Amino acid sequence: MLNTFNNFNIKNYSILSPEEIISDIILLDQFSRNINRIIRNLDLIEYTNKAIQLSNKWIEKKYYLTCHIKWTVFAFLPIRHSKNKKQINRIIKLLEEIQSNNDLIAHDKIYQKFKLYTIIQFKHL
Repeated sequence: MLNTFNNFNIKNYSILSPEEIISDIILLDQFSRNINRIIRNLDLIEYTNKAIQLSNKWIEKKYYLTCHIKWTVFAFLPIRHSKNKKQINRIIKLLEEIQSNNDLIAHDKIYQKFKLYTIIQFKHL
């Protein structure tokens, strides 16, 4: 299992679909955090950094404007986990861009909750 995490080569991700990118972000960010609760020897910082690279691909390709908000939330989570105030502020601005391009998104519960907790985290950093 650890080899699966260690063998990610982010440079090859520029040609992958949004589905492939988001599945790898979830594997690197979410699965590694849950596996670490049992194994306790994963380098979460390394996996988070790899997931952040994929998150940046998501942003670079503007998938946050074309893909479902559920996917975008998972794509943004590694950046939020980094606790980097500058990067979290970037997410907040992207969330506002999403909302300005889609008036209905403001009523989406997943969007609302993610935005609220991202803003709260930003204020506490």
